[in-house]
Amino acid sequence: MYFKHHYNKFDESIAIHFALNVIMGEIKMKLKKRLMKLYKDVSKKALREPRTMKELAIRKKYDRLKTIMSKRYDLS
Repeated sequence: MYFKHHYNKFDESIAIHFALNVIMGEIKMKLKKRLMKLYKDVSKKALREPRTMKELAIRKKYDRLKTIMSKRYDLS
């Protein structure tokens, strides 16, 4: 009886571990999609030579997203 109970707990822990890995993969994919969407939106607004503080903030955000995308996902 003890072994049967112990075996069921082992199966449950494997199932939970597998489910968490699947969930984390989905979360990571959502993060990638969000970053891509934000990168596309900001790249439309970013100027090469910003003159105002608002334009400079957008350009800095664009450069930061570009760095993250290139380091994390090897994208441009």
